[in-house]
Order: sequence, then C-alpha cells, then structure tokens
Amino acid sequence: LQVHQMTKIEVAHLLGQLDIGGIESWLYDFVIETAGSVQHTFIVDKPHKGFYEEDLLSMGCRVIHISSYKKPLKYIAALFSVLRKNKYDVCHSHVSFNNGVVAYIAKMCGIPKVISHAHSDRTLQYQRQGLLKRLEIDFKIFLVRRYSTYCVAVSEGSARCHYKTKGTAVSIIPCGKNFQNLVSAAPSRLKQELGIAESTFVLGTVGRVEPVKNQAFLLDILSQYREQDVCLLIVGEGSLRADLHRLTLEQGLADKVILTGARDDTLLILRDVIDVFLFPSLHEGFGLAAVEAQAAGLPVIASLHVPRLIDVTERISHHSLSHLCAWTSEIDAWMAQPVRKEINTDVITGRFSIGKNAQEILRLYV
Repeated sequence: LQVHQMTKIEVAHLLGQLDIGGIESWLYDFVIETAGSVQHTFIVDKPHKGFYEEDLLSMGCRVIHISSYKKPLKYIAALFSVLRKNKYDVCHSHVSFNNGVVAYIAKMCGIPKVISHAHSDRTLQYQRQGLLKRLEIDFKIFLVRRYSTYCVAVSEGSARCHYKTKGTAVSIIPCGKNFQNLVSAAPSRLKQELGIAESTFVLGTVGRVEPVKNQAFLLDILSQYREQDVCLLIVGEGSLRADLHRLTLEQGLADKVILTGARDDTLLILRDVIDVFLFPSLHEGFGLAAVEAQAAGLPVIASLHVPRLIDVTERISHHSLSHLCAWTSEIDAWMAQPVRKEINTDVITGRFSIGKNAQEILRLYV
C-alpha cells in the first residue's frame, strides 16, 4: 500500500508496556515495516523501560510514559494532556476494555481517527466479575463503539468480547509477523547453548509467564516423562516465573525444565530447538506464537480455548485441558516419528506476514 503523503502520518499507540509480549512483538515488526510512512509514538502507562524501548527509540519512534491506569484520575489527566499537546493524525489504542476511555479522550482532543484494537478474548474474566465491574466494562464498551472511528479485533472471539458485536461493524485483522529469520538465518547452536543434549526431545512453549498462558499445566505433562530423555523449554518472562520455578523444584522436575526468560530469537528457537510446540492457554484473542511455530514447521498441540483461526497447517490439534492423556498420547505419536521440520512458505508469505498485515492497518490510517 502506497501512502501518498509528503509528511509521515503521526500515530499515537496506547499500550501498557514495551516488554516482550504478543502485542509488543507485533508492534515492533509493524514499526519496521511502516517506518517510511508513519511516525510512531508509544504512550505507555508503566514507568519502567521495556525490552523494546531502546530499539524503538533508535528507529526514530517516540516513547512517553504516563501514570498507570490503576490510578484513573491521574491516567486520564496525563493522557488528555499528551493527546491535546501533540498533533496526532491517529490514536491507535491497544489497552483492552480501557480502549473506550482512550477513544473518548482522543475524540475530545480532536484527533481525526481513533482506532480501538482488541487483542484478547476475556469473556471468561468478564463473566466472573461482580455486577458493578461488569457495568463498568459495559460502559467502556459503549464508549469504544461510540467514539472509535474503527473497531479492530484479532479474532471473532475478541470482537464479541470487546465490542459485543461482530461482522461488518468490526474489522477482523489478525496480527502479522516478520518471518525472515526463519529463512535467512544460518543453522544455530541454540540447543547446545541452552544446555540441551542433541538426543533430547524438546517440548516447548512461548508466551508471557502469566496465569492466562497456563504453563503450570505443562509440568503435569512433563511429569509423565520423568524416565525419558524429554525436557520442557518455556520462553518468556512474567510475574509467575518465580512461582513456576518453585513448582519445578517441588515436583522434582527442575533438571528437565528450562526457563529462558525474554528472548529476541524466538523464531530460531522454534526452528532449531523445539520438537513439539504446546499452547495450553486458558484464553487467547489470537495466538500468534502458534502461527510462528507452524511457520517453523512444528507440530502444535493447543487448548480448546485457542481460536481455530491459528490453524494454518495440518500439524495442529486442539484438546481439552481436562484430558491430560489426549495431550500425552499425541506427544507420544510425534516422538515415535522421525523429526520432520520444514519451513512453511505458505504461512510466511500469507495473511499472517507482517507485509500483508501492515497493508490492512495502513488502510485504516489514511
């Protein structure tokens, strides 16, 4: 998509942090893809410097830290001040139900286009809330539908959750990825560097170490392979990392579990280290990590809470989290076969490529 403007489009992104996560990793690739036509500003409501911040600044992006949304009055005042002072063409909000508050403030500040972007499916969380909290969320949904120029969601489930609607009222645009490293990077020695023997069969997952990603379930799976040369690789960082490490010690699995923390070479880990990708999320708006795994040629076993939208190859299945034996039976089947990994060029160049994804988003900007 050619953007025929002499000056770059000024876009303000609202998000919670700049650490490694699905939204942040997508935005990082999106910035690289659109740097020639868009000036990106990131308004972040966490005080710490995130993983991607230095790189984004070096690419000419701006980063503004404001008060946390957990202090609503300070957050609203700070956001109003930033949006009113700067002449943004687009406000692109990625803060779940708080998109409604952002959309209202952006409109009050005279920003021409307001895009609310839903990246998750929090239906179960909504249903478990008390009456007052549900009323608050419903009011925010009212605001987002009234004051957004465009409502975007990564899946139908995410659209229903965040907008109480689907179809033509919402643009369904799954996040994309720059898969170039899968093709261009030389074979790595990552397995050795991570301390994994060449003969070891590696079960792996990628994602924030938070309750929604349900990595503790994978320890139940691993416990079925105590006597076999199998290890579990968990790539990601989050608030539950210490708890997860404690669980590995309590269950006597510490020598079979590797917690890598945040990494910027995830695609190469998928390609060169992991044998079967496991995705036991309690809920997902989309699940880009599973698409990345399929692009790398991996078989994927996911929970029933992961949208079928991610099923881009035949090497993916979905099972109930209540049926551990279904997961282990499928793992056993993959272990019994010769390892076969081939980069999936259809995924790399298809709808989930960052190039095609960026085209869809840029159409909303111009």
